[in-house]
Amino acid sequence: MTIVSKALDATIIHHTGTFIRFHKTDVAHLPPNERACDIELPDGRVVRGKFAANRDLLNINGRDLVRWIKSWLPETQSAKVTIHPVGTADKIRIELSGKSGFPSVRARNGVMAKSPKVKGLTRERKRVAFERWERDPGLRRAVLAAWGPKCQVDGCRAEVFTAGVTIVNPLVDVHHLQSVSASGDDSPANLVVLCLMHHGLIHRAKNVSLKTNGTVQFTADGVKFAAKRDLRKLNEALSWRP
Repeated sequence: MTIVSKALDATIIHHTGTFIRFHKTDVAHLPPNERACDIELPDGRVVRGKFAANRDLLNINGRDLVRWIKSWLPETQSAKVTIHPVGTADKIRIELSGKSGFPSVRARNGVMAKSPKVKGLTRERKRVAFERWERDPGLRRAVLAAWGPKCQVDGCRAEVFTAGVTIVNPLVDVHHLQSVSASGDDSPANLVVLCLMHHGLIHRAKNVSLKTNGTVQFTADGVKFAAKRDLRKLNEALSWRP
């Protein structure tokens, strides 16, 4: 005999005790004695449980079943379910009613089946491929060694503070004036050292214009700033010519 001989309505209880309770009128469709069983949860996992043949409290319980119930059902609340037989073995399947409040998840491998309903958040995650253009790995070190780790924008006083102590070398990036992906090259004439703020401003701006008549002049979304570079010093340090 299976744990249940037909689909039975039951109630999940989460109170002083946590279990699945059957109606007394269904006693004829349940085992006469205590029985261990496998329980297929709504999320697809199978846990081990036990049918308790208490005539006053016909129920199924078990450590893993209790953990699952407590993971989503608030204490002192209950939820309606239907218990289905599975094959001829001691296995049952739990089907939750549409009003149970159980989150729609696919717990296999711990992966959410659907994203939460957050404004602006897409439900499906897509894999995005992009091209990454190779840079000279030693160029950044060489540029910083020649020009120093200081933003070259005229008047920039970018500093980083940690616990009130000024860091001698502020965080900076070496920026390609003409993007490598747009046929820009790895040469001193195409580089400038920028602080994170000015570098981010250039890359996030919708409209950027550039002039390199001696001084590098940027206009990013209407904001104008200039960067001064000593190319001779860099060229001498690298033995390169722009």
